[in-house]
Amino acid sequence: MKQLTLSLLLLFIGTGLFAQTNATLIKAGSGFANLHFKNADAGYQGRAIWYGGFAEHIEISSQFFFQPELLYSLRGYHQPPTGPSTGGNVGFNYLSLPLLAGYKPVKNLSFLIGPEPGYMLFARSHVNGSSYSITDYVNYRFNVDADAGIDYDVTSGLTIETRFLIGLSALDRVMLTDNNGSNLGIGKDGYHRVVQIGLAYRL
Repeated sequence: MKQLTLSLLLLFIGTGLFAQTNATLIKAGSGFANLHFKNADAGYQGRAIWYGGFAEHIEISSQFFFQPELLYSLRGYHQPPTGPSTGGNVGFNYLSLPLLAGYKPVKNLSFLIGPEPGYMLFARSHVNGSSYSITDYVNYRFNVDADAGIDYDVTSGLTIETRFLIGLSALDRVMLTDNNGSNLGIGKDGYHRVVQIGLAYRL
C-alpha cells in the first residue's frame, strides 16, 4: 500500500515538473454515489459523498489539455430499512488518480474524459446503529472507473466542475444464477456509480 501511494505521488509530481505550460489546482466537492449490481437487485440507494485533492492542468494547445489528478474520496451506498434492520450508510474510502483529456471549445467551458484508477484504503458500515470495518469483506480493492465531466471557469482562478463516474471493475465476487435460480458459477459484480459537483481553485 505504501509503494502504491508513493508511486501515485511521484507520477503526479513528475507530470507537473516536465510540463511546459501548467497550473496546479486544489479541488473539493460533494455528490451522490451508489453501488450498481448487474446480476441482482441489491435494493441499495444512493448516499451523499465528498472528495478533495489536487490537479495539474497541462495545456497542449489553445483548445486541448491533459489533467492528471490526485484525489481522496468517499463513495458507497445507503442501505434502506428492511424488516428488523434500521438501515444506514456504507462507505468506501479511495485514493485515486484520474487521467483526463480535456477539450475547450470556448473560453470558459471545458469537457473532460478519461480513466480513473483507484485503490480502496478502507471501508466501513454504519448500519443498524453500529459502526465497524468491512474492509476485509471487499474482494477487489483496486478498481478503474470511466470519468466524464464538464468544467466552467467562473473567474481566471475559480472553476465549477462536475464529474460522472461509472465503475469498469467490480468490488465483489458473487455467485451467479440464471432466471430459474440455477448456479452459473462465480463471477464479479458491484460497480460504482458516482456524480460529483465541486470547486477547483488555481494556485
